[in-house]
Amino acid sequence: MEVKGIEMSRHQMLLAYMILGGIPYYLDMLVKGMPFDISIDDLFFKQNAPLRTEFDFLFRSLFKDSKIYRNVVLKLATRLKGMTRQELLETLKLKEGGDLTDVLDNLVKCDFIRKYTAIGKTERDVMFQLTDLFSLFHIRFVADNNGQDEHYWSKLSGKGMMTSWSGYAFEQVCLHHLPQIKKALSIGGVISNVHSWSCKPFTDNTFITTYGVPQNLHSGIVQSEVVMDDLFV
Repeated sequence: MEVKGIEMSRHQMLLAYMILGGIPYYLDMLVKGMPFDISIDDLFFKQNAPLRTEFDFLFRSLFKDSKIYRNVVLKLATRLKGMTRQELLETLKLKEGGDLTDVLDNLVKCDFIRKYTAIGKTERDVMFQLTDLFSLFHIRFVADNNGQDEHYWSKLSGKGMMTSWSGYAFEQVCLHHLPQIKKALSIGGVISNVHSWSCKPFTDNTFITTYGVPQNLHSGIVQSEVVMDDLFV
């Protein structure tokens, strides 16, 4: 497949989405003929990289009081399942009032975060979760990077830090492609709601993975599965 004339595998396109958030302006910075990992190094980790300071610029350009917006996003990045409004008030040491409510509403409208209620919970228990993939990547890998290794991303492949990030980022990609997932599960024409839910392992699971579940002794517990290609439908 091609992005601005650059041949990319679907896995590379998935990574590009997880890193750049699907923003056309950022995708346009990829260089034809350059390996994808090297492009990411050049965009974020070399000296004077064009996207190295983009995270701070975004908040300054979008929000008048950018500090509180930035702090909320940074705090949410520390707890991936999200936080309640009350938890944010306490951890950020803010006073009760309308300011935080406005900040959260604006961040939701700008697609930095999502607001959700888990099954069985009330509106008082509503959670706010960081979903902006560009912000997540920047906070995890760029913000505290000292810039001394211009090939940082290329060398990080397969390391634990990258693995934990990619798992969560892939979850967010799936949340951005719910219609495709419903279609793959043959429930696209059924009225349904989307909720966050967790439980102890049980015998009937649906798996969403990149290349599918390997066939082995335990794969029989998988009742149905969705793979990366289904997200491109």
